[in-house]
Amino acid sequence: GLLSHDNADIAGAVLEVLQELTDVDDEGEDEEGGVEALAASAASLARSFVAAGGGEAAAERLSSFDEAVPEEANFLFAGLGALLNMAELDEGCARSFVGAASSGGDGEEKAALTTKKLLPWLLRRVSSSPSSPAASEFSSIAQAASELVSTLAQAGTAGALAVVRAGGVDALLRALAKYRKRAPGSGDELEHAANLFDALCALLLRPEGREAFVEAEGVELLLLLVRKHGSGSGGGGGGEKERAEAKDSDAATAKLAAASATALSSQALRCLEFATTSGGDSGGGGSGGGAPSSAAAAAAGRVVEGGGLGPLFGGLMGRSRVGRDSGRGGGKSTRKGFNSGTRACLGLVVNLLQRLDPEGEEGEEDATPAAA
Repeated sequence: GLLSHDNADIAGAVLEVLQELTDVDDEGEDEEGGVEALAASAASLARSFVAAGGGEAAAERLSSFDEAVPEEANFLFAGLGALLNMAELDEGCARSFVGAASSGGDGEEKAALTTKKLLPWLLRRVSSSPSSPAASEFSSIAQAASELVSTLAQAGTAGALAVVRAGGVDALLRALAKYRKRAPGSGDELEHAANLFDALCALLLRPEGREAFVEAEGVELLLLLVRKHGSGSGGGGGGEKERAEAKDSDAATAKLAAASATALSSQALRCLEFATTSGGDSGGGGSGGGAPSSAAAAAAGRVVEGGGLGPLFGGLMGRSRVGRDSGRGGGKSTRKGFNSGTRACLGLVVNLLQRLDPEGEEGEEDATPAAA
């Protein structure tokens, strides 16, 4: 009830308390079983909060805060943190936040107490900048919102379908379109972009997500990101203009720029791998058996038609950033010369061989995978 209080400070204080009560990452380390006990009690709190209609109340309150006001921005960040903690503690809470059905203990599907306002607000927030002109720099609110969207999209089949049906694919593509001409300018923004790609990959595991992706020209956008940020090799400078700018910047800025470009291009290829994967209700990236779905085959055809083979094989041959490690921390691969970027390239090549009809008639359900 306090979340609906006329005084925004009181509602904000409630959100801050909820964030503290549901944050169990570093608590109880000195006691055996302390973390597990705290996590269990926090999950129980989260379920009770959702059952009492707290998700709907929190969503209503979050949308009322003015991000341009520093104090209310802090309340907004705390609220997103609390909801993220709850979604991570209990998948049933995550499904409720997106308005999905939950499964009862006896296996019977029953309607969850849904939050109808949270997901639309989150998708609007990640796909557009704040209306306030004062928020010119990247906002931590955007990162928190994208992390929550990513978690909700990965809340099982029900969560992914709910996000797809709410227009999640289109919203995520609009958010990623901001990087057509520039790479993330900070570590937080790079993490934000990684959250967007993770969420998109989760939606692409579903046939409905792949169909929405192809219809929204997602293949074309991701190929544009690959070509824009995947060019260049060696130390990471692309064209002459990039190298000249790198000389004028300090080493840390140049390193971040190179890492951002590498991550964007490699993550874009990973999404294309998921988009060309033919799967049902479950499964991951990479190749899959069985007849290719029409959406996966259509995506594969657009990769070829859009000129994707050039940067793809350039990455495999080590001639660009594409084949490099796309890890968020820029960590090295455990095996020299083989990393997440390379895996995405190889997975996409395998998918193209399996999805494209050897006669050029992609999309037929009974098409036999092409032999290499």
